[in-house]
Order: sequence, then structure tokens, then C-alpha cells
Amino acid sequence: MNPVPRTLYPLLISVFLIACSIQQPATPPGNIAQQQQLLRALTHWEVSGKVALRTTTRSDSASLQWLQQGNKSYLRLTGPAGWGHYQLTADQEVKQVELGERLEELASAEDLQILQQLDKLPVFDLPWWLRGLPAPWQPTELQRDASGLPRRISQAPWFIYYESFQQVGGLTVPRSLRFVGPEISGKLLLKSWRVSE
Repeated sequence: MNPVPRTLYPLLISVFLIACSIQQPATPPGNIAQQQQLLRALTHWEVSGKVALRTTTRSDSASLQWLQQGNKSYLRLTGPAGWGHYQLTADQEVKQVELGERLEELASAEDLQILQQLDKLPVFDLPWWLRGLPAPWQPTELQRDASGLPRRISQAPWFIYYESFQQVGGLTVPRSLRFVGPEISGKLLLKSWRVSE
């Protein structure tokens, strides 16, 4: 076997370094169909992070805590000073937006504007989108990346864009996503996931 000429060493080293520097997209463990089945089967989970919401008249940001217990969803938002605490509850049929710890106080004009903003959230679809799944009751267009992870879900009139994912207990779940609708859009950064048995 002929040895590699010394003059080719720099070229080979450059090719090796370039190959090592290319970042491959994260591939979820197992196959995609199995991942989706496990994600659909999740009934009790909790996620916390940050959310930025925008409507035609205002934009706000807040800390987010989403608790899913079967068919019931609990969303708690805590904003900066003066923004207050707000809680949204949904159980597939009924949606209720509340002032959290200030339920018995008369809502201010600011509170009413924020409550109207929260009332536009697609709370029946969000538990699915947060797991990287389309809501099963709507027609869907789904685009995936090379590893099979969702990059865009279209469920008229909503568009959901996934920007990054993370591993939680053997599952690949979203870390950063955006949703865009006719009256409200938002960006979510999901920092902490907890899955209950």
C-alpha cells in the first residue's frame, strides 16, 4: 500500500476538521411514529418558560406555567410589575380566563385588555402544539426537517413554527416555537418539562 504523500496532509486535515464542524440536526431516539405515539399518550405533564404575545393593539411578555391533567388545561401567566397574575382554564368545552389572585377585585382597564388578549389564545389546540403535534380535529399540513422533527404545522387559520427541541425522559419535545393567527401571535420558550406517569 502506497503511503499518503506528505504534501496531502494539510488537505486531509482540513477536510477532517470541516467534517467535524458540521452540526447534524438532532435525531430523536427511536422512530418518528413511535415518538408521536408516546407524545399523544401523554395525559399529565407540566411545562414552564416564557411567552411573548402580540395582537394588533398591544404586545406583552410573561412567565408561563402550563399544567395538563387529562382533558383539563391550566395556564398561569405572571408578568412584570403592574401586569399581574392571570390564569386560564380549559376542559375541551369551556374556557375561562381569570385574574388569578385578584379574582375578587374589580378589573382595571389594563386587566380587561389583557383578558381580551388571553381570550384569543387557541387553548384547545395549544396542548397538542406544545408537544409538537397537530390538533387531531383540524385539517393539517405538516412539514418536517431531515431528522423527521416537525418544522411547521398549518391548521387554518393558525401556523406553528418550531425552532428548537430538547430531550425529556427519552422524548423529543419543543423548546422554542412560534404560532401565528389572525388576531394574536406568540413565541414560547419552554425551559422546563416535567412528565407525570
